[in-house]
Amino acid sequence: MDRVKKILRVAGLILLIILALSGIGIAPPKTRELFTNKEDTIELVEEKKGGSEESKT
Repeated sequence: MDRVKKILRVAGLILLIILALSGIGIAPPKTRELFTNKEDTIELVEEKKGGSEESKT
């Protein structure tokens, strides 16, 4: 019986290591509400074309 427990414990450990390496967690997944209705926002940054000292540094 002790041998069976040891084999099961090692098999469980190996399974957890494989799951961790593949990125699969045991915890229930979080809701997808965090990622829904997200719009991509892009901000346009224009450089000054004047010969000011700040733009040269």
